[in-house]
Amino acid sequence: MPDNEMGLLDRLGKGIKEFRADPERMARLQMGLNSMRLNPDQGIAASAANTIQQAQERRQMTKTTNDTVAYLKRQTNNPMAQQAAAAIEANPSMVKEILGSFLTNQMKPTSSISQQSGAQLNANANGGVYDPSAMFNVTSGPEGNKISRIGGGGTTVNNNAAPKLPPGLEALDEAYAKDHLDWIRGGGADMSANVAQINSVLQKLESKEELTGPTIGMLNSVGLLGLINPDAENAKEMVQEVVQRNLKTILGAQFAQKEGEQLISRAYNPMLPPDVNSRRLAKLYQQMDIARQQRETMAKYFEENYTLRGYSGPQPKMADFYTALSQFNVGDIKNGYKYLGGDSTVQSNWEKVNQ
Repeated sequence: MPDNEMGLLDRLGKGIKEFRADPERMARLQMGLNSMRLNPDQGIAASAANTIQQAQERRQMTKTTNDTVAYLKRQTNNPMAQQAAAAIEANPSMVKEILGSFLTNQMKPTSSISQQSGAQLNANANGGVYDPSAMFNVTSGPEGNKISRIGGGGTTVNNNAAPKLPPGLEALDEAYAKDHLDWIRGGGADMSANVAQINSVLQKLESKEELTGPTIGMLNSVGLLGLINPDAENAKEMVQEVVQRNLKTILGAQFAQKEGEQLISRAYNPMLPPDVNSRRLAKLYQQMDIARQQRETMAKYFEENYTLRGYSGPQPKMADFYTALSQFNVGDIKNGYKYLGGDSTVQSNWEKVNQ
């Protein structure tokens, strides 16, 4: 019998079988039922929470491993990348160590060494201080040239071609470098795949599937949604997980998990009708795609210039997501205050206007 023709008892029976085969769902059910007791057992709650966390960590590790292997295998002309992919497939638990070793070797600065006479060096510099009769090693690298006399007895001279950045810009580049590595080693590709999952939920909501609404919200609040309506539970969890992961990938150090949870609650509320959630989710989907393009532009600039110095393009901000999901448009006036964007519940995001 097709799922859409199953009665409540059939759906209940199907749900029970699925729960018994899934430790995480069993733990969620256990936690929900325990919360309904007059005196919830803290031991049961802690055990269930631990089971859920372990299942999520295993799922995340599997996805990270698969994404990393796919990223490496796409580099078909890089033998080292292919070796790293094979090593990860053989030892999935060492994915971080193997990838770290691969990236370290890939990003080692390249340098070249040549030998020049002091006379050549003086001529190239339009006059210099090198002994014309001596020979020198000239090491050229990303930071400039290092010149040392062959046989010793001379002074090593560093000719730094790249101007030293101000301390503030150095700190900016150092902070961005880690986010940049995460992005290019698969974070950007992973985000694109995740956004596609959000779109699949959005399409179901737009087609009026019973994924949210008062009844769904009530079942969710008592922990029974997965048992009665697994599709609605799966859609909710997909949105929660994908949005959290994507925000962390896009925003990097700006990301705060609590803010992410608040944003999710504004974009997807199981208590509200599907049409309301579809409108909100569509706005979030659009903003995520905009932020993805902004991150791609930043990454390209950094790869070409090895710094963010001079970059003037837009950068993703948490405030952009609050603005996208706000019931107000930037510039709207309410009670004598103009909305500036960001979290509309924060006073500093409103400006008093003279009327």
